Amino acid sequence: YVVLLAIVLRWFRRGWFSLAISGVVCVLILLRVQDSRCIEITAFGHNANAVLIDMPGTQDDLLIDCGRFEGFWSCVDPYLDRNGIDRVPSMLLSHGDIDHVEAFREMVDRTRPSTILASAIPQRSEAYRAILDSIPAERLVTGKRVGEWSVLHPPASLKPVRADEAAVVLRANLRGTRVLLLSDLDEIGQRMLLNSTDDLSSDILVSGTPESGLLAEFLAAVDPELLILQGNARPVDERIPHEAVRRYQAHAGRIINASMVGSVRVRFYKKWQVVR
Repeated sequence: YVVLLAIVLRWFRRGWFSLAISGVVCVLILLRVQDSRCIEITAFGHNANAVLIDMPGTQDDLLIDCGRFEGFWSCVDPYLDRNGIDRVPSMLLSHGDIDHVEAFREMVDRTRPSTILASAIPQRSEAYRAILDSIPAERLVTGKRVGEWSVLHPPASLKPVRADEAAVVLRANLRGTRVLLLSDLDEIGQRMLLNSTDDLSSDILVSGTPESGLLAEFLAAVDPELLILQGNARPVDERIPHEAVRRYQAHAGRIINASMVGSVRVRFYKKWQVVR
């Protein structure tokens, strides 16, 4: 922008044109500075089941999960292309559900993460175990931190029956907005969080679709202003039931079903806003 301004002023040293161009360049610079300070969280649906956290700069950016092949190619990969994202430094596998890890190799090739994070709790999923046996991964339990994020679940003593019971749950305060990333935490895990965490209240809740759904008492404790639901668009019988969405409306100010719209992007500057 500075070089452009210098060239224009050299050509048009006088008059309103140079002043107008100078003003435009200054506005562009201010907008760019503002964008560089923003935090963005993008939750993907359409069988993608991934969350991209874009922090100021690049070193604290985090990608959570990778979804199914179909969701990766139809939703996540085009989004990365459109936004010029060719690398994400850290990637977290929240748990071993195939809906969240199937496209791992494709996502790694696309985003080239230098750090892989995963739950410290052993899980039965063969695909998940094969991934972790092939790469070094930093293991997470309650009390750990990932940049701005605190790990609320799973506890180190957990011995889960199902992968959804051991999903990694993260929470952060972003510019005064409390955000809770629940993944597919099931009924048992939700009850554990209720019993182990004094205050779960959050402005934004991003949740997957555990088979048991979201407990009414859990939603009441979180009391989100915005609830973003992730899940599969296909097959039809795996979509979030309409009756479940209606039930959640009693405990959330606004609900967006990412499994139907493809992706939802929330921007945090002074206040949060849904921009897509």
